[in-house]
Amino acid sequence: MVIDSHIHCGKEYPFETISPLLKKAGIGGACLFAPVEEIYDRLDYNFQDNPEWQEKRKRANHYILSLAQNDKQHSAERLLNPV
Repeated sequence: MVIDSHIHCGKEYPFETISPLLKKAGIGGACLFAPVEEIYDRLDYNFQDNPEWQEKRKRANHYILSLAQNDKQHSAERLLNPV
C-alpha cells in the first residue's frame, strides 16, 4: 500500500477534493496536516501568536480530527481487508 506521508488538508484544500486524487494515484492512506495559512501567518516575519490564530488552529485541527473520526470504521475495515 502506498501512503502519502505529508499532505495539506483544510478549508482551502478540503478532503472531498483531495480524496479522489489520492484514489486516482493509487494512494491508500495519507497523513493529513492543516495548511500553513490556516495555522499561522507565515508571511509575517514578526508573527505574534494571539487568540484569533489560536482559534484558527483549533478549527483547522478539529477539521482533520473529524475526518479521522468519521473514517474510523472505514479505516478499521481497510486494516482487516486491505485492497
